[in-house]
Amino acid sequence: MKKLLYIFYSLIISKIPGGNNSIGKSFRRRFQRLLGITLGTNAVIGHHTIISYHVLDKLVIGNDSGVGPYSYIMGTGKIIIGKNVICAPKITFVTRWHEIFYDKNGEKINIQKEGGITIGDNVFLGTNVTILPNVNIGEKSIIASGTTVYKSVPPNSFVRGAKMVMDRLEG
Repeated sequence: MKKLLYIFYSLIISKIPGGNNSIGKSFRRRFQRLLGITLGTNAVIGHHTIISYHVLDKLVIGNDSGVGPYSYIMGTGKIIIGKNVICAPKITFVTRWHEIFYDKNGEKINIQKEGGITIGDNVFLGTNVTILPNVNIGEKSIIASGTTVYKSVPPNSFVRGAKMVMDRLEG
């Protein structure tokens, strides 16, 4: 039954537009709770947000927080979003992915990475931010638009961009 509700939600309910105090927002919110998502008071998941079936009962959004429209929440790990968190549109939360590289002998290595994501209280995530597995973002931090967050961020931080960490062929 839950899988059927999920399919109905994904195909129809999640696409109902509506801002604050709208019927669409209220309807989406009720359906999200039915699917097992934990939503705090005034918590919102924007329209056209895609949520992976395996994340449903592992997604917790705190009071007065919101995930902007057209976001993508996927994987199998737990995602906890604190209180008073603002997520602009098109945020991507990834709790499971594959790192593919070649060793010194030219052999392809495929490592699966999996882990939860925790966003502290009073955090702002700009448009098109991507958060990868095993990341904790400390409270009162700001993540600039277009940033890929691949490691944890201490409280009161400002993060922008993404840089090369190592040469895949040498590292």
